[in-house]
Amino acid sequence: MTGLIEILAWKRDNSNGEFKFDISVLESYINIKSAVMLSLDEDIPLSIRAQMITYLNGIPGMNDAVKKNLANEDEPDGCASIYRQHGFITMQLTESINKIKTGILTLYVDKKGHMFKFERMSSI
Repeated sequence: MTGLIEILAWKRDNSNGEFKFDISVLESYINIKSAVMLSLDEDIPLSIRAQMITYLNGIPGMNDAVKKNLANEDEPDGCASIYRQHGFITMQLTESINKIKTGILTLYVDKKGHMFKFERMSSI
């Protein structure tokens, strides 16, 4: 998750205002295809992509050929275990994302909201 946030924050900071980063954007990039696409995006410095690359390489069955297939196809054959492993991670994040979206983590966002360009939770 940290690797994803780092990449999205870099994209926000280097897009001349064209890339907006909020909790909905984070939620839309959590899928495996987006993670792979971001890890392969050479417009993003390797130092920013490194944590995402390390995460992806740690998924059993993930390799360069699979990454290429995931980047080019919506649901390539032979990736069921990769989807399953990544799904376990995203399930753990879904509750936290929903809490942020509904305002339950007000204190957290008040202190860390700058990461998502939130003024205060009440502005959501």
